[in-house]
Amino acid sequence: DALMDEYDAHAEDRRRNIAINRQRSQRKTMLRVAQRRRLKESKRMRSVQVFKELDDKSLSVIVDAMSPRVFASGEVIVQQGDPAESFFIIMKGSCVVRRKTLVDLVYGQIIGELSTFDHFGESALITATRRYFFRTSGLSGEAKIQMRNATVIAKAEGSEGVETMMLTGEGLEKLLQEDNQIDVKALMRLCEEEHAQRESL
Repeated sequence: DALMDEYDAHAEDRRRNIAINRQRSQRKTMLRVAQRRRLKESKRMRSVQVFKELDDKSLSVIVDAMSPRVFASGEVIVQQGDPAESFFIIMKGSCVVRRKTLVDLVYGQIIGELSTFDHFGESALITATRRYFFRTSGLSGEAKIQMRNATVIAKAEGSEGVETMMLTGEGLEKLLQEDNQIDVKALMRLCEEEHAQRESL
C-alpha cells in the first residue's frame, strides 16, 4: 500500500508538472504572437534604418522570424567586445548603453539610452548578410565576425523587465536562404551604413 501511495504521488507530480509546462509553453506562444503582431501594426520596422528599403512582405517575414526575450532590470543584454550574434528591438522598457573608454575601462561611460521600438545589434545582421553573400556569390573569402561595440543593460521600471524582440544572425541567414525576395545587397549596405554611423558617434 505504501509503495502504491508513493507511485500515485509521483504520478500526480508528473501530471502537475506536465500541466504547468504546457501552460508556460502556451503563454510563451501567446506572447510571441502578440509581440509580432504589435511590431507589425506599429509600422516601426519601416523606421529601422537597416530595413528602410525592404518591402512590407520582406519586413513581415523578418518579424515572423523574431522571438521575444525578457531581461531583468540590471541584466546585461549584450557586452562590449563579445561576438555580435543577435539583433534586438525594444518592445517595452528602456536600456542604458555604456562604452568602455580610456577614461573608464571598468564600467564604461554612459553614451545613450534606448526605449520602446529603438533597436541595437545591427552588427549581427552585418555578419549574417556577409556570410550569405560569400556563400551564394561564388567569391572566395569569409565574413569577419562583428564584435559588440558597446554594452547594453536593461533598465526596467518595476519588476516586469525589459521586453525585446530578437533576431539571431543565424535566423537571418536561414531567412535569406529560404526567401530570395529579400534584397540582400540593400540590407547589407544599410547594415554597414548604420554600423559606421554609430561608430562615428
